[in-house]
Amino acid sequence: MSDSENRKSDSSKAEPANKTQKKPDSEKSEINLNKTQTAAIPVSYLIFALLLGVVGFSFMLWNKIQEVQVEQQQILTKTRDEVRKVEGVLEKKELSFQEYKKTSDQQLKSLREAVIQLRSLAGRGKTGWVLSEVEYLLLIANHQLRLSGNIKTAIQALNEADQRLHSLGDPRTLSTRKLIAVEIQSLKKVRVADISGMILKLDSLTGPVLSMALATASIETLRGNKVKDKTPASKATGLTRSLENAMSKLKGLVVVRRLNQPIKPMLEPEQEAAIRQVLELKLQSARVALVLGNQKRFRSSLGASLVWIKNNFDTSNKIVQHVQAVIDQLTNTELRPVLPDISASLREVRLLLQQMVSSSSSKSAN
Repeated sequence: MSDSENRKSDSSKAEPANKTQKKPDSEKSEINLNKTQTAAIPVSYLIFALLLGVVGFSFMLWNKIQEVQVEQQQILTKTRDEVRKVEGVLEKKELSFQEYKKTSDQQLKSLREAVIQLRSLAGRGKTGWVLSEVEYLLLIANHQLRLSGNIKTAIQALNEADQRLHSLGDPRTLSTRKLIAVEIQSLKKVRVADISGMILKLDSLTGPVLSMALATASIETLRGNKVKDKTPASKATGLTRSLENAMSKLKGLVVVRRLNQPIKPMLEPEQEAAIRQVLELKLQSARVALVLGNQKRFRSSLGASLVWIKNNFDTSNKIVQHVQAVIDQLTNTELRPVLPDISASLREVRLLLQQMVSSSSSKSAN
């Protein structure tokens, strides 16, 4: 019994001891859980802080990337501008090189032509030099005739060329001298308009235009056409003479004018002045066309002047008729007559020069 009791007592003692041991283990687990919870809170803060740092770093990195992209874009645009400038400089250099090449080719060509001319001149004798002078004189004659219409200078140049050929005494030049003589005669037949004289004639019409009678019925024109009483003056005296004086005064107040055409309304002095000024302007236009040598404009201006005179002035007046006659004469004048061709002699001289050069070159080759 004692053993069983002892065992029971030991087991009873052991159970409280186990209970006492189990109780501290639960407390330890709770303490550990609290510690883990308290330790997890700083870790979460640390993770959040790390996330914030990562986000901030990412934002700073994105801003940096944007700045780098903007700088790269600026650098790219600057590079493109520089490339364009370089391309423009290269294009200019290429154009200048092409121009230089073109001018060099032209200079080389002119040098070759000069060498050919020098070779041809070296083989010329007296005849060749005289023919060259004749060619130059014929060129002057053609240029003066075609460019400026100077017939006098052209004739002088042809005469000088004929004298040079005459001094040469070469029978090969007879055909050329014949052509020059024909050209001189054809130039002498040309009627050259006296431009200076025609300008003076137009200027002389300024005075008559101011005194020309208008075709309108005005006070001034009516006063200039009074019907004169052709009856001899009465020799009576006394009452008869006083009556005649009174009648003459009454007649002076009344003006009688007989016209074949209906009378036009009277014009104001300003209107009459305007009509005369329009005519003067038309004549000035003709004068300008005459100086410029414009035949078509010259004739059209004079034709317009004649029409204006016919419509606004009294064509029965002698001054008006004189102005019309002068304008008709100027209208029928040829400002630029048809000029003859004087290039046949020049072609003949050049043909002679070519024959001489070819003959001299063939001799040198032999």
